[in-house]
Amino acid sequence: MIKVNRIDSYVNKCRGIGVNEDINSIKLNVLNIDALRAIYSSDGIGKRIIDIKSEDMIRQWISIEKDTDGNILEALDGINAKSVFLRALQLNKTYGGSIIFMMIDDAGQAEDELNINNIKSIEKIKAFSREKFTTVAYDDFGEPSIFEIQTKDKSVRVHSSRCLVFTGDLCLYEYNYEMQDMEYWGFSELQSMFNILGKLGLSLQSIFDMLIKSNIDVLKIEKLWEKLGINNKEGQSQLDKRLEAFDKGKSVSRTLMIDNLEDYQTISQNYSGVPEVMDRMKEFLSLISGIAVTILWGTSSKGLNSTGDNDVRRYYDSIKNDQELTLRKPLAYLIKLLSLSKDLSIANKENNFEFNSLWQLSQKEEAEIKKITAETDQIYINNGVLDPSEIRQARFGGEKYSSDILIKGDIEIEEEELIENSNNTNNDKSDNKGSILSKWFKKD
Repeated sequence: MIKVNRIDSYVNKCRGIGVNEDINSIKLNVLNIDALRAIYSSDGIGKRIIDIKSEDMIRQWISIEKDTDGNILEALDGINAKSVFLRALQLNKTYGGSIIFMMIDDAGQAEDELNINNIKSIEKIKAFSREKFTTVAYDDFGEPSIFEIQTKDKSVRVHSSRCLVFTGDLCLYEYNYEMQDMEYWGFSELQSMFNILGKLGLSLQSIFDMLIKSNIDVLKIEKLWEKLGINNKEGQSQLDKRLEAFDKGKSVSRTLMIDNLEDYQTISQNYSGVPEVMDRMKEFLSLISGIAVTILWGTSSKGLNSTGDNDVRRYYDSIKNDQELTLRKPLAYLIKLLSLSKDLSIANKENNFEFNSLWQLSQKEEAEIKKITAETDQIYINNGVLDPSEIRQARFGGEKYSSDILIKGDIEIEEEELIENSNNTNNDKSDNKGSILSKWFKKD
């Protein structure tokens, strides 16, 4: 059952706009939990939109620069953080809100505020959808302070300091005020796509129906209406036998035998323009969902010399923005709590992280970049700017290949050497430059 709330509409009685059930009126059909669950479970396109965006937000995960030993990342793996965050994002995008409850051993109860100075360990984390919990208390700023989580056989009250909260899409205050059941939470991402998803589904069903009736057989029979006349059972029986013989001839021998007074023809449906209309609907859904057409529909980009890379890059930029707005705060809080955990004994308490890039280079692109870098390195070596050992350390001294160069030390230039170099204009300039530059860079 879909709850319908009419929020606003344009009305012009003279033109018939917004009167009764006019299609031009603006309505907000707020989808309830049952409707959202049905769309995700039974509508393949709606599910695909939710899953693609959620999976891409955590696909390449994170890097922690100061976590040189990998203790934090290992601890995240130990509580299955990546999978739990994926689940939380899917629930958040589907229902308009979710939380991750952290089962933390700090000698306190779940309803007590977390004592961050007495964290022994984080034993487990679990995601819950908005339908599985309610907010029972708020702080002075209107933020939830106590949640009540409904489990299979009981309910548990937990403090918000033990939870990572996801609040869904923006829900304007006016809507939130009118719909008391919205409370602190936002809209589902399926809310803005509901109308286009319905129209797309109706269009696809119409096309399937057209395919079933793609060819219509027409058999012209003399004095047909007389045989179908009232109380003309003999004529109707003859007609039934004739159609039965007609169908058998088509399906078995593929040969039709007709009387000299009969006529047979096949009428085919006209599908011109249908692919173009469907492409426009796909593009419109891609626009609303924010997912590139090539990713959402798994099709190659159309047009001369078109690769779709620009669309994919724009989509990855939007995912990067979603990561910063949705994931950074809860992830940073979880990493902070892990750093304070006594069982892990992590010395560095400041562990800033970055989201790894979604854009991955192909083998050909990586080879081209390495070739250009190698040619640049050769120029540095020939001009005495860098030593081969420095190049080797910069490129292959770490865990993976790097195109960056970092040289430690101060640059010192002796005044006498500069004067001598300026006077020797006839000497080999490259040799002089190399000898000077080699003294500029002091190695540790």
